[in-house]
Amino acid sequence: MPVTLLQALVYIKYTKEIIARLLFLWRINSFANNCLTTSTKMEFKIDTKPTYSIITPIDAHIDANMTAALSQKCDELAKSGSTNYIIDLQHCTVADNTAFDDLVQMHENCYNNSQSLVFTGLQDGVLQQLQAQELDMVLNVAPKMIEAVDIVSMEILERDLFGENEE
Repeated sequence: MPVTLLQALVYIKYTKEIIARLLFLWRINSFANNCLTTSTKMEFKIDTKPTYSIITPIDAHIDANMTAALSQKCDELAKSGSTNYIIDLQHCTVADNTAFDDLVQMHENCYNNSQSLVFTGLQDGVLQQLQAQELDMVLNVAPKMIEAVDIVSMEILERDLFGENEE
């Protein structure tokens, strides 16, 4: 059956629309993949002091990815000799409730290994979520950095004193 010129033009028009839609979907997919790959890489500012390290996440969202990266960063620092950590959450404005379970696990792991872990700089929304789950009584939370440093210092002194009494 012969194809008329009108049919060919209609076919070309629909083909162009389909190609344009496919390209649009491909661009969206590429953009989404780039967003996913860049968001899984967590950035931290690390400030190492003689007796502790301050880890400041740059991301505003506390989620499972961030807590896993924080845990990994603490492990890396422990291998280099730093065993006391202050996590400064000053940039974090949003938190997933499931991430708090990971923070509690991190806290327990640190204290089981004679390490200190203190959270500071919590924004009001995140602090309220923490308090709603009554985790502010489980985790070491300090309102200010100087108080976090004091907690770490006291725990180091306490471990030293108890270590001398046990010998």
